[in-house]
Amino acid sequence: MQLKNKLLDQINKATSTGELALASKKQKLCDDIYSIFNEGIDTYSRRLKENVQRDATELFTRIANDKSYVGLRINENYGLNIVLQDGTIVPGRSAGYEHVVALSLIGALHKNAPLQGPIIMDSPFGRLDPTHKRNIVSVLPSMANQVMLLVYTDEIDEQLTRESLAGNLISEKRLTRISSMHTRIE
Repeated sequence: MQLKNKLLDQINKATSTGELALASKKQKLCDDIYSIFNEGIDTYSRRLKENVQRDATELFTRIANDKSYVGLRINENYGLNIVLQDGTIVPGRSAGYEHVVALSLIGALHKNAPLQGPIIMDSPFGRLDPTHKRNIVSVLPSMANQVMLLVYTDEIDEQLTRESLAGNLISEKRLTRISSMHTRIE
């Protein structure tokens, strides 16, 4: 009973001195600031998602050799679906197109990242036909200021790649395996 009376006295004192009203105003201000930050985060996330989707679509349509595929759409799980001309989603896709979608996403994420750096790809052409390989090589300079490809000799047509990249090819190195613990860069 004594605790109850003590609490009632504190409430009456806070009410009579205006402390309760001030505390309520402070709480409302905090709630409003919280709402503003949440709105900002939601707006930023939505715009970033739209930009990534747009840029992935732009790369995808430049790479894909099937012109009935007109774009990519980010789904509720943040995966990418291929969109047909009539707006429907492609229900299944080949390993090669899975690869093209992934490369398109990599390029779009890189373009929209707050910090820029090189893109490094290991065996990026493994599952692709010659047309897709050519198309990817042609878009590499637009994906980043610097792209490093680690490819097997038979994975790409070296001469065609050199011609396609022309002035964008800065350096070419060959890795030679000496042993399981030693590789020479030439």
